[in-house]
Amino acid sequence: MKKIIRILSKNTNHMMVNILVITICLTLIMQILGVYGGTLRKSYEYGYSAMGLDIYSDSISNQQVKELMDIDESRTLIVTYEKPSAGFNPMGVMTDSEFTTWAYKHKEDKRALNEGELIDYDSSNLDLIVPEMFARRYDLKIGESFNIFGNEFMLKGISNLTYEDNFIIPIEAADVLNIPVKSIKLHLDLNTRTEQFPKIIEKSSIIMNSKVELPNIEGLIQPPVGSIMLLSITILFIIITDMIVVYKFQLDRQKKTNFIRRFNGMSINNLTLYSFVELFISYSISFVLSILSIQLINSNILEKISNEYRYYMSLQAYITVYIVGFIILSIIIIFTNRKISKKSIVQIYKENV
Repeated sequence: MKKIIRILSKNTNHMMVNILVITICLTLIMQILGVYGGTLRKSYEYGYSAMGLDIYSDSISNQQVKELMDIDESRTLIVTYEKPSAGFNPMGVMTDSEFTTWAYKHKEDKRALNEGELIDYDSSNLDLIVPEMFARRYDLKIGESFNIFGNEFMLKGISNLTYEDNFIIPIEAADVLNIPVKSIKLHLDLNTRTEQFPKIIEKSSIIMNSKVELPNIEGLIQPPVGSIMLLSITILFIIITDMIVVYKFQLDRQKKTNFIRRFNGMSINNLTLYSFVELFISYSISFVLSILSIQLINSNILEKISNEYRYYMSLQAYITVYIVGFIILSIIIIFTNRKISKKSIVQIYKENV
């Protein structure tokens, strides 16, 4: 082993070329995989934020809503109530619409409102926003009032059919109607990142003293496909092929050197061991340099250029890249040395001298 290490120390130029080539190839490979992983991760982040965290509680107070909305990443809170009774029919007509309460972080976010004004979740007035189709059917006008279970409600607005085809009321109005909470959704800012979700869930759980979970979006999120995926696979194939070709070329350049080693008494097993030790050292150094290069490129350049940019590779993915790449190059060494082992020293001499 000492002899192998001594030989390695005298062969630094060859190793430096290998390190340079492998570093460039691994950097490109992990960059492509990381961007693909980041794109997929951003899709999940968007899905979780848009669909909203599921809060499992059968009640909620104005104070709890305020505290939830004070979470930096909060955007909108939607409380949906059970229908007041079977066959609920305001205006004497059956409707499938439910009662909800909306809390907004930004008042300009009026996607649930088609006409009129928003109702504050903590309002003590019996104000009401009615579904768009309901208002059209009965020609309801903003400012009118009508009776629901003996309580006089003031019509403040008409909800947007695209986003919310339900009645919208303040929390205290739900208490007056004595309708229990059916579900609570906390929608987040669409730029919320994966690493922020655990902290948000922890805060929400403490505020509500109940279970809070990410929504189930499996089947709703599709990985990037089409031309982008095809292009990525093509580029990866080209890079891996280039790495194999260049490394094989480097090994072939060592034929004369290997002949001298064999001539001086190095067995084919020791020659193979030497090749593997050299590969392990070169490949490991290249792998570390590749990770450092990627971190430098992404954190100092690409992420500063665009807030939408995402790079993500799990520890498992990094390990997989290391193992697969090492195995591919090891196979090249095995086949190269296998050819040498089948030839006598005289044949190798004739071919290389």
